[in-house]
Amino acid sequence: MTEPRKDSRETEASAEFRQALGKAFDLLSRRQHSAAQLRAKLARHFDSLLIGQVEDRLAALGYLDDRSFAREYASQRFRRSPRSALATATELTGKGVDRETARQAVSFVMEQEGLDEESLALAAAGKKMAALAGQEPERAREKLFRFLSARGFGGEIIYRVASKLIDKD
Repeated sequence: MTEPRKDSRETEASAEFRQALGKAFDLLSRRQHSAAQLRAKLARHFDSLLIGQVEDRLAALGYLDDRSFAREYASQRFRRSPRSALATATELTGKGVDRETARQAVSFVMEQEGLDEESLALAAAGKKMAALAGQEPERAREKLFRFLSARGFGGEIIYRVASKLIDKD
């Protein structure tokens, strides 16, 4: 009598595992997630023990890797809507990536793509400059300072970028 129940429980556990794994694959097929993001989304439907098993399986298969996620996120951030290295690393920690992994990923991407803080600030400012066209230089400088500061750039970098783009001596 006990054997059929055990088999039944194993089948239920296996079916539940497959369901949780399927949900994880569904989420990952839409976009890459950090382990913490995926865990939070799965926690809405499944218990933590099962989520841990799913995470282990996904990691073993190479589908769940915070280092890879962080590098891809930083690369996309720098291309689409540049922020400072610190701001990008902070965004990553907000997505559940540990601080050291976030810092290393940002440094790796910057090195691989030949970026530095000034080039990131110039890229961010370049998009803003169209909106500042025709404004008095002092007003444009103020707006550019606020814009770049909100994206995490320091005063020295902002000053150099503003000088290059607004003063153009």
